[in-house]
Amino acid sequence: MTTKANAIIRSVFNTRLTAGLLLAILTAGMVSGWWMVERTNDELRASQLLQARMVAQTINLDRLKALTGTDADTNSPVYLRLKEQLATVRTAIPQCRFVYLMGQRPNGNLFFFVDSEPTNSKGCSPAGQVYTEAPKSFHRVFGTRNAATEGSYTDRWGNWISALVPIMDPQTIMEGMATPKDAKAMVIKAMDFYRKNGRERFLNEVNNPKGEFRKGDLYAFVYDRNMTYLAHPVNPERVGQNCFDKKDWIGGRCYRREIQKVAQSQGHGWVEYEYENAASKQLDHKTTYFESADDLIVCAGAYRGDGKVLAALGLDVDANAYDWKLLRAALPPAVLSLTLAAIVLIGSTLLALRSRMSVMPTWWGSTLKPRWWPRPAWP
Repeated sequence: MTTKANAIIRSVFNTRLTAGLLLAILTAGMVSGWWMVERTNDELRASQLLQARMVAQTINLDRLKALTGTDADTNSPVYLRLKEQLATVRTAIPQCRFVYLMGQRPNGNLFFFVDSEPTNSKGCSPAGQVYTEAPKSFHRVFGTRNAATEGSYTDRWGNWISALVPIMDPQTIMEGMATPKDAKAMVIKAMDFYRKNGRERFLNEVNNPKGEFRKGDLYAFVYDRNMTYLAHPVNPERVGQNCFDKKDWIGGRCYRREIQKVAQSQGHGWVEYEYENAASKQLDHKTTYFESADDLIVCAGAYRGDGKVLAALGLDVDANAYDWKLLRAALPPAVLSLTLAAIVLIGSTLLALRSRMSVMPTWWGSTLKPRWWPRPAWP
């Protein structure tokens, strides 16, 4: 094999090796950048949620209960005191733009009790203002009683990352509530009754408010396969109503579609949603177990019952500034990978030039060499 052929082979090998190294470096850089962004995102959200929790703990519950959530609060001393408190919090947290207390109407609409903005500010939300653009996760905080972060999302005031923490009334905590385990046991008991006694007697018994399948806040209820109520011991007026497309609350989701889908595919399962607790008269998180047999879907659920939500404290940061922090977190691995890629590319180019010069005569050598230059003596 000639020297030129060897050089070509080396050149091809070096090119492929360089391409492989570049691909590995850039892939590692992308993965590292993604990991840094995710880690920073988790840390920022956890920090923001912690700040919101700390602020929520400082809210005086008696003052909060004194608010009506209407414009009648505007000049009340309690409202002005809370507004001053939230304004102080906003000043103390540099990255924070808004701090506010939000409530929920019986129809599911969210509204503002009070916020941190001066009353003459364009960003001020007056007492009782309905928050029509509220993300669904804001509604879930009232139902699930769980704090959450949301964003980025856009409303009339801008683009935000929000932390929301429910503030509950400890005096309304309901003791002795049924558990999801109790709900499942109720459904199993109902299914056994149905198999032993038949459809008609079973539905009559479920519809009986003092029957086998109503124990305090725990009760069984029955749908057909089209999600039409066949039995309900607490709300008998629902019997005969089709609720396939009915949401758990205004703006919520059609959880019965999920029940139907899982019942048809698996025969049993769990579903979680927000529903009005008959005891507290407020949306509450409910976990429901169900099983299907023949044309029936038998259900029973358990409420959280961990207190009435008086309000939710929200803490907003500007999403653009937040995104810039994530971008800065990705810069170090990106710069490092690009630097290594540049070093590999330059090194590969220099090696290729060196290899090329070793097998090709220089232009000055072929130009200056006289025609009478003696040929070498061959053995």
